[in-house]
Amino acid sequence: MSSKLVIEKLNNISGFERISENEDYLNAVLAFRFEDDNLEEINFCDDKNIVGNIYVGYVKGVVKNIGAAFVEFGDKTGYFSLKDNKSPVYLNKKSSSKICSGDRVLVQVSKDKSKTKDYTVTSAIEFTGDLSLFIAGAAGIKFSAKIKDDDFKKDVIREANNAPEISAALIENKAGFLIRTNAYGKEIRDIIFEMQTQLNYFNYIKEKASHKMPRDIVVKSEHPLIQVIKNAHKDNVGEVVIEDKEV
Repeated sequence: MSSKLVIEKLNNISGFERISENEDYLNAVLAFRFEDDNLEEINFCDDKNIVGNIYVGYVKGVVKNIGAAFVEFGDKTGYFSLKDNKSPVYLNKKSSSKICSGDRVLVQVSKDKSKTKDYTVTSAIEFTGDLSLFIAGAAGIKFSAKIKDDDFKKDVIREANNAPEISAALIENKAGFLIRTNAYGKEIRDIIFEMQTQLNYFNYIKEKASHKMPRDIVVKSEHPLIQVIKNAHKDNVGEVVIEDKEV
């Protein structure tokens, strides 16, 4: 089976001329993925995308009747679900775990804004690796549904519990991991090494954020096009075609 990724600027594609005239989409591109000449996937890649960015969020207010806080980051405001964020990552001293106006929380933009809704931000900060997905505040180690081997799962969990820092983070519900399909068949020590690296990076980000001002950016996510190309490489896409040299 042959696969190909074709990347083209939005303003070069017939039918998108009017959209591309909007200054918000001047540098936007579309990435088309083909399998045996059949279109399988389309990715919209915008250089103004902020989903995935991590900030020192400033809690502007808490609205109990809708179960949410509104968090300022950069020059924007995001919706922070209290139900989905039971373990906020506080950057200020707290006498209780209850989120309050004026708190500083480490947040990641998880969803773009729409015409009717603000951005969505979360303390369940994620890092995706080749073998595992790190999720701050999640519970335990979970596995891709495609991994059926119970012995493999037991081996990963045993070795993770034998790693002191990973074990402590799991016990205290400071971090959770999803073991990706790619991990199956790999050396267990390589999986544990990636999990430890992700945990170390999270701790580094928290330390870095503690020296930042409210609303400051801590980590800027990769350009979506870079992510698409990396995923194509991981999936062994045979050819990448870039139609416009400006891309």
